[in-house]
This record gives sequence, structure tokens and C-alpha cells, in this order.
Amino acid sequence: MWILHELDPGASGYNIAASVRFPDGARREHVRRAMESVAVRHPILRTIYIVDRDGAPMQRELDDAAAALWTERSDSDARTQELITDFADRPFLDLAAAPPFRALLIEQDDGSAVVCLVVHHIATDGRSQHVLLRDFSELHQAIVDGRSPVLPPAPPTFAEYLSVVDAEPATDGLGYWTRQLAGGQPAGLPADTPPPGPPEIRRFATELDAERTTALRNLALRRRASFYALLAAAFAVGLSRAAGARDVVFGSVFDGRNDPRFAGTVGFFVNTVAIRARVAPGMTYGEFLSEMQEITAGAARHQDVPFARVVGALRPARSAEQNPLFDVLFVHETESKGADRQGFPAGVGIFEADRATCCFQFEFATQVVDGRLGIAATYPTDRFRRETIAGFTDSFLDALNGFLIAPDVPIGDPLPAVPSPGR
Repeated sequence: MWILHELDPGASGYNIAASVRFPDGARREHVRRAMESVAVRHPILRTIYIVDRDGAPMQRELDDAAAALWTERSDSDARTQELITDFADRPFLDLAAAPPFRALLIEQDDGSAVVCLVVHHIATDGRSQHVLLRDFSELHQAIVDGRSPVLPPAPPTFAEYLSVVDAEPATDGLGYWTRQLAGGQPAGLPADTPPPGPPEIRRFATELDAERTTALRNLALRRRASFYALLAAAFAVGLSRAAGARDVVFGSVFDGRNDPRFAGTVGFFVNTVAIRARVAPGMTYGEFLSEMQEITAGAARHQDVPFARVVGALRPARSAEQNPLFDVLFVHETESKGADRQGFPAGVGIFEADRATCCFQFEFATQVVDGRLGIAATYPTDRFRRETIAGFTDSFLDALNGFLIAPDVPIGDPLPAVPSPGR
């Protein structure tokens, strides 16, 4: 992650924002004190990233937990959304100068307040942002109420987690990845002609109804495959068709929190992995699903090998224009956002901000919410048209249909005529 930042320090795609709403408002002094307290609890939030004499990156934890806090006013949630997007899109230009952690207090005309916390991905991930919001909200409420915060004991630090990882060389795991990925090539979609105007990051979203989602989950159970393996298989089929290649490599992520001791620790735990899939001639949907179950299970078993070690072993060409090993990312979120609201003070809730980011050619995410499979693809408009991403999504859904109704049909052959998926 440090190398990616150094290649393009002006980029903001790796800034992760999370926001919380206080219905009774929030005072700047209280927010500042809560920020400093949460940085004391989680030292990664007061860590800078420097280089040693040999030019290698290293972390330095600061004693000073001074808060980087801005304040704005808003007359509507729509305006609050704009302020959050603008604030989150400001890059952390120099990771050696100050910790990549800042906050925006938005005072709303209705008396409520929204606080947006922004952290660079080098110091956090999706699960960590939930922990951060929960701890910050409770620390803030305790300051307002004049009481001690009700939080679990301070967790081990992210530095302690890294020391555990460093103590386990994981040479067997590294060998697995080099054998799996040697000779593989990144696969992507052919680029469209850029439209006029400045480039933007946009999102294309759709969903399957509860009935079709349940049918797909049951299919995975019958085939002794995980739901993730089924979705990754459909993504691989769609990517193979779009790229015109039978051997495709794409990225995915795993939570990286296999050790329960670090469940409440803030840090960059999530590990990126490269998934390589080969759609052999004549292979049926059922056969490919079985193979993808084996591939994704192997990736899960070896997820603790840091992605940087895999890249270092394979030594692909590096540039600011292309990510190493893969160009597209597939992510499946296993829990709905509703589950992330637990542990907050009464009345305090997450403010859902719709900010699209994309650090690859495009990113494809799935998540089951309220029993329905949601699908969201984010993409840069200077590379793809909306119709191209919509077409890829249709190909993904067609592949899911193939796994569901025609497991014995070779991939690429026409599917039996059936009603379209419930979208």
C-alpha cells in the first residue's frame, strides 16, 4: 500500500470514509477530544510512514495524538453528502508528515451533526472503520455525559499484529501462490472511447430478488461450494467472455482477521489475493464450479501471506498506470450493513454516504442485504461507458443462471430457454 501511494500521492481512491450522525448535535471541542482519545486507543491512527537509511518503508508511532479537524455547516442531507465526498476526496499527500487520519464536523441546520472520519487504507480497512466509528461514538458520548466510556479493554495494537505476522515466514504459503500464479496474465474488459468532459467514478447497481437469491444459495449448498465460490465462478466466466481468454486472473480480498485477539484492532488487515481461473474447452458449469470451490478454498487457506510478498516473489512489471498481477477486483461482502449498527450509543447511527471509488479498471461487489443479492460495479468514465458495465453485469447474471439451471451444459453453449433472473 505504501508503494501504491508513493507512485501516485495525489490519488484519493484509497481514502476510506465513514460517518456517524449525532441527532442532538456535537461540539467541536468534544469531537476533538474524542478523536484524540480514539487515537490513543488505536496507535495506528497516530502513525506516520517514513523510510530508513536503505530506503525501506517503516512505521513511526507518534506520542502526539493531536486531531486534524475541520468544520462545515449544512442545510440538508444532500449538502452533507457533497461535503463528505469533497472531504474524503482530498488526498493525504505526505504519509511521512502527519498521520493519515482526519475528521470533518458538519453542523446541520436541524440541530444534528455528522462527523466524517477519513483514514488512508494503509492504516485501516472496512471492518476497522466500523470499529473506529463505534469507539469514536462511545468516547464522544462519554465526554458529553461526563462519564467513563463503556468499551471493551484496549485491544492489541496493529504493530503487535505485524510482529506476529513477521514471526511466521509462511514459506509454504508463498510457494502455493507462486505455483498458482506463475505465467498468469491480468484480464480485463476492452476499453471504450473516452467521452468528452472530465473523468468521474460512477456506480452501476442492480439486485436479484429474494427468491432467486435463495435458489442460488441452495445451489451452492447442494454442490458443496461456498456462496463466494459460486459468485466468483460467475465473475470469472463473465471476465473470460469479455476478455476473450480462457485463463484469467482477477483480484479479490479476504478479511484477514483469523486471530480473534485482533477483532477490535484498527489497521490494514484485509489481504488482497489474486484468483486465477481457467475455463477449459468443453468444461461444464458444474465442473467449473467445483474447480472454483477448490481454488477459492486454497486462496482462503493461504490468505495470510501478505500480497506484497507474493508480488515480490513473482516480480511483475510495476507502474502507476497498472496494478500488479490483476486489473479488476471482485469482492463479496458477507454481512449486510444493518449488522454494523450494533454497539453504538442510543440514538447515534451511521450516516450512509454514497461515495464511489475505484482503484482498478473496474470493481465488482456483491452483498446480500435483506435476503436479496445486491450487485454494484464502480468504474471510471474515461475507460468504460455505462452500457459496457451493464453488459458485463448481464454476462455475470447469465453465468449464474447457467450454474443454476444447466450444470451439465458446457460453458459457452446456449442455455435452455427459461424466465430471466428476478432483477
